[in-house]
This record gives sequence, structure tokens and C-alpha cells, in this order.
Amino acid sequence: MSLFTPEQAEEIRQHFEKNLTDPVEVIHFTQAASPLLVPGRHDCQYCTETRELLEEVATFTDKIDLTVYDLVADADKAKEHGVDAVPVTIVRSPHVAGGMRYWGVPSGYEFAVIVSDLVDASRAEADLQPETVTKLAELTGDVNIKVFVTPT
Repeated sequence: MSLFTPEQAEEIRQHFEKNLTDPVEVIHFTQAASPLLVPGRHDCQYCTETRELLEEVATFTDKIDLTVYDLVADADKAKEHGVDAVPVTIVRSPHVAGGMRYWGVPSGYEFAVIVSDLVDASRAEADLQPETVTKLAELTGDVNIKVFVTPT
């Protein structure tokens, strides 16, 4: 069953066809629900929904390369990517140093943000004010920028 209406799916396909230029790598970490009650372990509240959303979005274009890892089963990959909580989605391209990370499910307002960021990563450009571009160009070291998106 699709998470999108046929009209929504077609709109996203067309948006990607028009705007994605280079391939984008999407690495998603999830966690399967445990069939056993394990002390200290909590099942991930939005892992299934997030994985399903990303899997469907990846079908809309061949320019999104989605890889899904399990936090527990693929602990070595989680450590390699510095992931210790789920769900987390990493968007990478040659144009994005370090990549972009999303915690939680990118639905509602957040869905538009991740679609926009997929396009930005693909095109090596972002819709920033000229003053912001100038200030960013002045940076001499690594910077960890965090953007919080909320409907409130």
C-alpha cells in the first residue's frame, strides 16, 4: 500500500525529474522490533514508518540510492557513521561535506524539508541569502549546523 496518493506520487516524481541532477546517497538506520522483552531496550516508535517512507520515495527516481541498516544487526556500520539512536537518515553527496542528518520521521512539514534537501544535495546548491553565503565562506574550520523543524 502506498503512503502517497497517485497524484502526490506523480508530483514528487516530476519534482525529482526536474530538479535532481546528480545522485544522492541516503543511508537510513532503523531498528527492528524485538520479539522478546529485553531489559533496557525500547522499541523504536517511528522506525517502521520512516523506513517505509524512505523506501517509497526512493522508488520515485533512480538518483536516490537508499541503503538501510539496523542499529543492532549492523552495529559496525552504525559506529562507522556515528549513529547511536534511531531512526536517523543521512543524506550524502559529493557536494555535501559530512552529509545532513535527520532524526525521527520526516513527515508533515518535515517531508517538504527532506525533499528540498535531497534536491540541494543533488544540485550542489542551497537557497540561501547572499549574506549567509558570504558568512559561511569566511569559516575556517568545521561547523556543526543544526536546524530544528517543528510545526509549532
